Amino acid sequence: MIGRLKEDWATGYARWQKRDLSARRYVYVWADGVYLQARMEPVAECMLVIIGATPEGRKELVGFQVGVRESAQSWRELLIDIQARGLTIARDCLKFRVRAITSGPKEAPHGTAQTAQHSGRAA
Repeated sequence: MIGRLKEDWATGYARWQKRDLSARRYVYVWADGVYLQARMEPVAECMLVIIGATPEGRKELVGFQVGVRESAQSWRELLIDIQARGLTIARDCLKFRVRAITSGPKEAPHGTAQTAQHSGRAA
């Protein structure tokens, strides 16, 4: 029973991770690294999260990636992944995390939400 549920979840998650984003449009984007640490784990994992707000005001999970830390390389990988699936990110939208993307976590410590607004899909 649990094995089947886990398999169904894994299949659904894989499909979600590959979904086409070309028709999506967001007027606001939030991005942040959320640190998770179980009591027995020696190192906290960081979940990079990107959430977009639609013109209708609905929030949607655009993408996420789990890693050891909030690094410039991890942010690049996540952004490249969502762009490869068709989501066009406007230049002004990239400002939300430009310091982390170019400088790493020293410039953008965890726990600080970053936001940016953009008004279209043109890059």
